Amino acid sequence: MPRPQHQSWRSDDARPEAADHRPWRTDPDGVLSAEKSGLLMTVHGSSLDGMVRFLVLTPDIPGRRAAILRGSGTEDDIRAAKAAAENMAARVAMWA
Repeated sequence: MPRPQHQSWRSDDARPEAADHRPWRTDPDGVLSAEKSGLLMTVHGSSLDGMVRFLVLTPDIPGRRAAILRGSGTEDDIRAAKAAAENMAARVAMWA
C-alpha cells in the first residue's frame, strides 16, 4: 500500500505543535508510549507475525470515561510504528 505524499510530522520539527509532544517512554510492561495534543500513542512490540502494532487513544478519565480508540495500525518496525502513530495523532488532533 503506497504511503500518502504529505510531509510527516516529526518530534524534532520546529513547528509550534512540537512543544505539545512529550518524548517516547517505555512503560513497565514494555510498551512504548507518548502523548501529543491530548492523545496517547502506544507502540506494542513485534507479534508472532513480525509486525509492530500502534494505537492512538484519547486517554481515560478515571471514574468518568474509558479510553477511546482513535486509530491503530501495524508497521514493519518500531521506528516506523512510532512515526505512523505520530502522523495519525496529528491528523486526529486536526479534526478534534
